[in-house]
Amino acid sequence: MRDPKVVAELVARCAAGDRSAFRVLFDGHVGLVRRVARELGEREGDELVQETFVRAWSHLESLKAPALFGAWVSTIARRVAYARTRGQKVTDEALGRFAAELDETAVPPESEDVALVVVRELLDGLEAGPERDTVTGFYLDGKTVADLMVEQAAAKGTITARLSRFRARVKRRLAARLVAAGETHLKLGSE
Repeated sequence: MRDPKVVAELVARCAAGDRSAFRVLFDGHVGLVRRVARELGEREGDELVQETFVRAWSHLESLKAPALFGAWVSTIARRVAYARTRGQKVTDEALGRFAAELDETAVPPESEDVALVVVRELLDGLEAGPERDTVTGFYLDGKTVADLMVEQAAAKGTITARLSRFRARVKRRLAARLVAAGETHLKLGSE
C-alpha cells in the first residue's frame, strides 16, 4: 500500500470506527510486520503480528501523520518484539532470583506448610486490582512480564516493582511466623 492519500483516508475511516478500513490497512501492511518479526528473530511471528495490530487499532488516535501508518505500525512491531525479548529475559532472571531466594531461606521441611499458608494468605489478602492481577498472572498463570505489560498497559518497572513488593511481603511474613515458632536459624538473605 504505497499511496499516502489512500492510507491517510483509510486511517481516518478507522478513527471513525470503520473496521473494514482497518482490515484493508492490515492486509496492506501485514507483510511489512512479518518482515520486521523475521528481522528481529521473532519465533512467534503470528503472535507478534496480532499484538502489533491490536495495539495499532487501540492507539490509532495517537497517530499524528496518518499517511505514515506503515512506518508507525513497523515501529510498534519492533517495540513489541523488543518488549517480548526483554520481558522473557526479565522473567527468566526473576524466576532464577526468586528460586535462589527460596533456596537461601532454607525453610525446614516442617515449615513448608507454613510457607504455603503465608503465600496463600497474602494472595487472598490482595485486593482486586492491578497488583493482584500482576502477582496471580505471573506466579499462578505463568504469564511473562511482557505479557503483563501489554495486558495491563503498564511499564516494565511497574510490573517488576509489584512482584518485588509481593516477594518482600512473603519473606517478612514468613520470617515473622518462623521466628514466632522458634525457628530462628532461618536465613532470609538481604531483606
